[in-house]
Amino acid sequence: MRNIWKKYAMAVCLLVGSFSLLQAQMVIEGTVNDSSGFPASSALVKAGSAETETDFNGYYELEVAAENAVNGNVTLTVGGMDGSEATSVVPYQEGGRVTQNFDLGAIVLQEVVAIGYGTVTEEDATGAVDLISEEDFNNGQIVTAENLLNGRAAGVQITNGGAPGDGAAIRIRGGASLDANNQPLIVIDGLPIATDAPGGSSNVLASINPNDIESFSILKDASATAIYGSRASNGVIIITTKKGKKGGWKFNYNGQVSLNQVPYTYNVLNADQFRTVINAYDADYGTNFGSRLGNSDTDWQNEIFEDAISTAHNFSARGSLFDFLPARFSVGYTNNPGTLKTSEFERKNLGLSLTPRFLDDHLGLEINANYAREDWRYANGGAIASALRFDPTLPVDGPAVFGGYYEYVNANGDWVTLAPRNPVSMLMLRDNTTQIDRIFGNAQVDYKMHFLPELKAVLNLGWDKSESSGEDRRLEGALDGVVTTGSISGGDFVNYGSFTNFNQDRENQLLDAYLVYAKEFNGVVTNFDLTGGYSWQEFTGRQFD
Repeated sequence: MRNIWKKYAMAVCLLVGSFSLLQAQMVIEGTVNDSSGFPASSALVKAGSAETETDFNGYYELEVAAENAVNGNVTLTVGGMDGSEATSVVPYQEGGRVTQNFDLGAIVLQEVVAIGYGTVTEEDATGAVDLISEEDFNNGQIVTAENLLNGRAAGVQITNGGAPGDGAAIRIRGGASLDANNQPLIVIDGLPIATDAPGGSSNVLASINPNDIESFSILKDASATAIYGSRASNGVIIITTKKGKKGGWKFNYNGQVSLNQVPYTYNVLNADQFRTVINAYDADYGTNFGSRLGNSDTDWQNEIFEDAISTAHNFSARGSLFDFLPARFSVGYTNNPGTLKTSEFERKNLGLSLTPRFLDDHLGLEINANYAREDWRYANGGAIASALRFDPTLPVDGPAVFGGYYEYVNANGDWVTLAPRNPVSMLMLRDNTTQIDRIFGNAQVDYKMHFLPELKAVLNLGWDKSESSGEDRRLEGALDGVVTTGSISGGDFVNYGSFTNFNQDRENQLLDAYLVYAKEFNGVVTNFDLTGGYSWQEFTGRQFD
């Protein structure tokens, strides 16, 4: 019993000691405004080893321990990405709470652009470069990464296909070839990816969670080929994802629910108008087409289109692990059914970013790891054209031999092969699905030499692996691409349906090793950069049909 009381007493002492240490810290809070007087989000506020970031409203709250005070004062600094700073000195008050606001009106915040093996400010970039950052992104229903970028950069044309999750044709300053691939090179956190999507996917960017993207750097001219070679001849889009930050943990959730509707349909004849036209034709030319008309009133476009509700949910956590390891975790879910029945895109994402630095900021490590699961269901787009041509006087439902849907038959009751297909049948009797599991990311180490700080060595290892599998089923009774025998009139008609499938594995491996020498001079030459190294990348894959 005595030992138990001793343990309790020790625990209480530890708790009191910990509480005293917490009370000994000073809390500094305030707001940071930019040069226009608006809140400066993501501004970094530092006091010795303590640091934090402002939120969306420019507000910060920083806990400062006594060890960060010098001669009884705490020096606060806040500034931009180019290293410019605003400074303020606050008397240290143990356990106190003070307010200190900053105005960055005197500071020019320069945007940093990723250009391949390094970064530069926009004004120092020698080629045609655009930086599209988070505040420039498109709002609204964002399903895939290119939705953020559409219409935001001069000379960049993005044309979407319209199906759920569908890929976009991206052209930077137009096409460079008549028959070759004109898609730009996509680089994600230093990892160039294949320009074609994994098997069964219609979008090379579908695996990326748009909520994880911090910025796009777009290299438009020949200077990009100096970095990435001929594969950059169509331009380069460098995607930088969000990273962890030092300081306390911040949690973010955003959800979105969207209603998708077909804004208008083609103006075609309804059933009564169609009967009037056919009967007038019979009267003028002595034909008997009116006898083949049905008694229904079917709006075929209404039968194949429907309202669809899309949802997106994203959760992220950003802060420091063990007070020294900046980290960011993210989870995302997107469900995007199409307005054309049976079309749908679903994605699940996991993301991890670690960015610690060691040895007085001489050694840096950056790890980016992402997992994505894509589920696709493709609708038969030919149903749209068939809906414009199919007789509105005929019903949707039909005999079991055609899967329960009406199809054109001749006087003998046999299927008319040259007639348009029932558009509803084309959708409902086909199940075309694909599942893709993809893991991609990189690990990068950079070391700034102690004996020569201007010289930095960088090693970047990247990996991108995807596994795809898909099935395309035409159910029994479906008439597109099926094996049929016999005839209805002969009583021996058989419709077997059809089935095809595939499996594909792809892998992309990268190794970059290079040295960067960068020095600033106060004379005629302001900045001098020299980069040299070795790069190896291999794409492999196999597919079974």
